[in-house]
Amino acid sequence: MVDIKTLESKYPYRIELHAHTSPVSGCSEFPPDELARIYHEKNVDCLCVTNHYTPGMLQNGRSRRESVREFVDAYKKTKSFGEKLGMSVCLGAELRFSPDNNDYLIFGIDEEDCDAFYDYLAGSVEDFCREYKKSEHFFLQAHPFRDGMIRVDPSLLDGVEVFNMHLNHRSRNPLAAEWAVEKRLIPTIGSDCHHPGHQATGLIRAKQLPENSADIASLLFSKDYLFEINGFIVIPNFGA
Repeated sequence: MVDIKTLESKYPYRIELHAHTSPVSGCSEFPPDELARIYHEKNVDCLCVTNHYTPGMLQNGRSRRESVREFVDAYKKTKSFGEKLGMSVCLGAELRFSPDNNDYLIFGIDEEDCDAFYDYLAGSVEDFCREYKKSEHFFLQAHPFRDGMIRVDPSLLDGVEVFNMHLNHRSRNPLAAEWAVEKRLIPTIGSDCHHPGHQATGLIRAKQLPENSADIASLLFSKDYLFEINGFIVIPNFGA
C-alpha cells in the first residue's frame, strides 16, 4: 500500500507547469507581480510562465523585436518578483501555429528560442518540429481534446497534458489520459491559470527544485514526478 505522507516527503517540491500573465496573454487577469504573489501564497516552489505565443503576434502592430521583448519581459518580471519571495520561476511558452487552434507547451528554452519561434508562427507544427525543435526541448500538446483542438501526429510530441485544470473549458482530461497511454506520450498536468481560483489546482511534485527551463525539461523526460490535484497526490500513468 502506498503511503501518501512518504510520497509527499520524497517529492516535496510543488511545481506549476502552465500559467499566464497579462497583458502578454490577453486572457489572463494577473500581471507578473500578482501571479508570483498568488503562487507564493499557495506555497508553490516553482512557477513556469507559459504565456501565449500565437500568430496574433504577427498582426499586433508591433515589430518583431517589440513583440518578443514583451514576451520575454513578462517572464523576467515574474521571475524577479518570484525570486524576491523565494520562489523559482522558469520560462516556458504556449505556442500556436497558423493552420489550426492547437496549443503546445514547450520547455528547455531560453530567450534566443523565444526570438526564433517568431519565424514559425505562420507555418505548421510539422515545420516547427522538423526545422527547429531540439532534442533538449520538451514539447507537448496542451488540452488536446478541448473543443476546437485536433490531435496532432504523436511522433511530433514528447508528451501530452492529461490534466488541464482550467475551470472554464471542457478539456476532457480522461480522453487525454487514454491518448497519452495509447501513444506512449509522457503525461503532464497544469492549472492553466488565468483567473482567480485557478492557481495551483494542478501541480507536479518533484524530488529536486528546478532552477530553469532546462531543469523542467529534464524533469519531464525523467518521468520521476507525481501529480497533485487540488491537494491530492496522484501517481501518473507512464505506461510500460
